[in-house]
Amino acid sequence: MLRPAHSRKDYIEFYDRIGELGVESSIYDEDHVAQARFARISELIDQRVPMDSRTLDLGCYDGAYSRVLATRSEPAAVDISRSALMRGRAKHGGRYRTIDWVLGDVEQIPFASCSFDFVLLSETLEHVNSPESVLVECHRVLRTGGKLLVSTPSAFDTPVRSHWERLKNALFEPPEVFSEALVNPRLIEGGVLHDGYVHRTYSCKQLREIGAEVGLNSLYEETCAPRLPRKVQPWALEKFPTSYEVLCRVLRFIPVVRRMGRHSVVLFHKPPVGLEGAATGQQPNERDPAH
Repeated sequence: MLRPAHSRKDYIEFYDRIGELGVESSIYDEDHVAQARFARISELIDQRVPMDSRTLDLGCYDGAYSRVLATRSEPAAVDISRSALMRGRAKHGGRYRTIDWVLGDVEQIPFASCSFDFVLLSETLEHVNSPESVLVECHRVLRTGGKLLVSTPSAFDTPVRSHWERLKNALFEPPEVFSEALVNPRLIEGGVLHDGYVHRTYSCKQLREIGAEVGLNSLYEETCAPRLPRKVQPWALEKFPTSYEVLCRVLRFIPVVRRMGRHSVVLFHKPPVGLEGAATGQQPNERDPAH
């Protein structure tokens, strides 16, 4: 969401600056929550993406998930930040030559309708002005029977002061909207000015309802990366990794506890019942010059 003083040009420059600084590039090395989420999303990709399919990674940043998709398919990696794409190409382009790095907007995906078997939208929907328009676009570019995997910060992952407030958010699912300044200290450390840009949270139910509005059926949902005390979780991961992984898998099946994961994950399906073409969207063709 942009404040009135912020133009679309400002919005693009903001994310391009983030890509230039690389403030998100080290997240999977430093953040155990991000590591847990990455492991789970990668596992779902291995389970759900057919070999040799056409795949799309929306909001790819520097391509952490694009390289996972590249082990099973020839993915297109789309981001609004030219700098992030340049970083990703330099980082992964040598080994994963099948990745197609594309400069584009997730609200106006630069591909034709019915182009992909699988679309990944991980940690991107929370940053956009209109989540509905993004899912409309995802519906449009998916082939009939294709799947969309969405992950976002959950209603439990909110920058509030007490665990009780987080639990209340997880149970009652308020429409949470926060400033990037509250949820992303890496930007502050990198000197990125980001007042006015938002960072939303979604429960699985909220994601499912938005998807249903645009004609996507929910096949599977869960939360991942449960929130434990900061000193406990790294210790448990180091000392008892197998037991910790088993515990996390068990917790996903407990209705109340499953809401306490820090990320909502929903797998959608584009049904074959006459919904092709119901979603509309522009199809710009701007390609990353680094390609």
